[in-house]
Amino acid sequence: MWHALLWVGAVVCGAAPQAEAAPAAAQSLRVAVFRADVTPPAGAFCGGWNQPLVRIEEPLWAKGVVLDDGRTRCVLCALDWCTLSNGSHAMFRRALAEAAGVEPRFVAVHCVHQHTAPSVDGDAQRLLDAQPGAPKVADLAALEATAKRVAAAVKESLQRLEPVDRVGLGQAPVQRVAATRRVLGPDGKIRVRWSAC
Repeated sequence: MWHALLWVGAVVCGAAPQAEAAPAAAQSLRVAVFRADVTPPAGAFCGGWNQPLVRIEEPLWAKGVVLDDGRTRCVLCALDWCTLSNGSHAMFRRALAEAAGVEPRFVAVHCVHQHTAPSVDGDAQRLLDAQPGAPKVADLAALEATAKRVAAAVKESLQRLEPVDRVGLGQAPVQRVAATRRVLGPDGKIRVRWSAC
């Protein structure tokens, strides 16, 4: 996974091999990895269709790489969350960009999209907060604290930038991991399998 991220990041940063020679310093690529806990606190609403968090079975992580080609940096980050939408996504990108010393356009934040993880939209919560009796779907203070934790991990990783001299790619067959959402019932009718059975 890291190798694919490095390749994508190298292309995004413009550090992929050039057609014409450039000074050696401009061609050097350095990388640092980071990780931060993004597990919501017990009792927090995970947003969307999820129920409030009752127990933590496994911690959720933000993992990523910082790529530095001597001219700029790129930050690639993946969250163990279902979704991070609208202004909340922009807020994460701004926090990570500031930590890396770049503009937000050099930051990519993605979610792995497992359905039992947080699905967060702070903008939706702000709209709900304006309505009496509206449900709670996001903890805005916890969201900002989480973004700060990830940003701190990015900033700390800059002390560990290491040279990269090659990018590796690999492939392998994937077997026995797929499932169908259209399940044939005993009566011959198709039933929809949602996120849980």
